Amino acid sequence: MNRAPLIFLTALAAFALSFAAFVLAPQIQVGRQSLTTVTGGGAEYPKARPGQAAQGAAVYRANGCAACHSQQSARAACGLTSRSRKPGRIRRRSSRR
Repeated sequence: MNRAPLIFLTALAAFALSFAAFVLAPQIQVGRQSLTTVTGGGAEYPKARPGQAAQGAAVYRANGCAACHSQQSARAACGLTSRSRKPGRIRRRSSRR
């Protein structure tokens, strides 16, 4: 008996349930929260980024920089280690003047 469709549907169901549990549920719980005022002060939490930090974040998102410059570490088996890059030549200043 061919069990390929059953295995495929089981894997699809597992993916759908994990997506719902790890992506949709947190978005429903905390995605629409508004700013709150901190007790004992007039500050709002979470604070918005000031001036150039907000502009930098907008440029970072617009240019798609997170695709290459995320803070997630890559596995060495993927070939994405710091040794796989070819760094430029480092010029050191001499102590002579």
